[in-house]
Amino acid sequence: METTATTTPPPGGAAAAPAKAITAKGASKSWEAVQTAGRKAFEAFLASNHYPKVAGLTAAALRKEHWLDAELYEHFAGWIAGGVVPPGRKGAGEPYQAGTIKGYVQILVNAAAAMHKGRGDPAADLFFTCLDVKASTPTAIWYRGLRKNIKRFCFERDKKAGDLGGEGAEPLYLEDVRRLVRAYYIKGTPEACARACAIIAAHQSAGRSSEIGYVDTDTASWDSYFRTMYAVQPMSKPSQVKPFALCAGVDHYSCFYAAFGYRAARVGFQVLDEDDTHYLFPDLHGSSAGAKLTKYVKDVCEGGLQRYSDVWVKLHDNPSAAGLRVGACNVLAT
Repeated sequence: METTATTTPPPGGAAAAPAKAITAKGASKSWEAVQTAGRKAFEAFLASNHYPKVAGLTAAALRKEHWLDAELYEHFAGWIAGGVVPPGRKGAGEPYQAGTIKGYVQILVNAAAAMHKGRGDPAADLFFTCLDVKASTPTAIWYRGLRKNIKRFCFERDKKAGDLGGEGAEPLYLEDVRRLVRAYYIKGTPEACARACAIIAAHQSAGRSSEIGYVDTDTASWDSYFRTMYAVQPMSKPSQVKPFALCAGVDHYSCFYAAFGYRAARVGFQVLDEDDTHYLFPDLHGSSAGAKLTKYVKDVCEGGLQRYSDVWVKLHDNPSAAGLRVGACNVLAT
């Protein structure tokens, strides 16, 4: 007779389904994609014969002395810095940025450390002290210098090319938001009203386009002094949260409460169990929130979704949800 092992919950009971383990490794799909891209880039570097000591080898064929060679990582960084992002990826055709190059080198060093650190070789253990940010060993000092010089190289490269600041999203300002919202209000369908409300909230939060989908009503509160509602928005990059105000506007094209009321009247609210999380924008909750919000912006612009063709507005050439944050931040910085 087969028996099934059971998991004993923590003291006080289980709050959710238990995780198998929380490890030190990044587990997001985006991080996995970066690691895959980094490994492919290194294999291409080896095949390029850029560094004669490893010419013709594959990563699997490298010996320990190769992995303990600081020049391997320096030549890899230089080779990447002189190339451009391949087709099919964000920023295709543009030079690699410092953060990407440092990330690829870090992936390489981490992989080497996993193979050779703590295996009884003092030389390997000394080399991989480079991963200790507080260490003062020669390799730790070298690695910090390498990372600093990667950033400096990219800065000087972009300065000479006149590309400082990068090709960020074109800002969408309040007037742009008002035009988008007005178009959706004229359409007046439940979908249109829900989209208008999400655009206003995303602009007022000044956050990344994917983050508004994780705002929930359980953490929202009313501020009696400013007479407005504050919500808590998770910030995905630093894994922190920030409060932000959902504000009234000078007209109903810029007012969150007017938009919220229109959405409530046309869409209603989903009835959830008491223990469920009540997301403010459940249609934007999930990994594709940023893409969905960008679709909300593009669909009502010229050349967008055909069913909105009677209310299309003209903005700049490539509007996106990321522009909502850029526009809000530009105003705050001015």
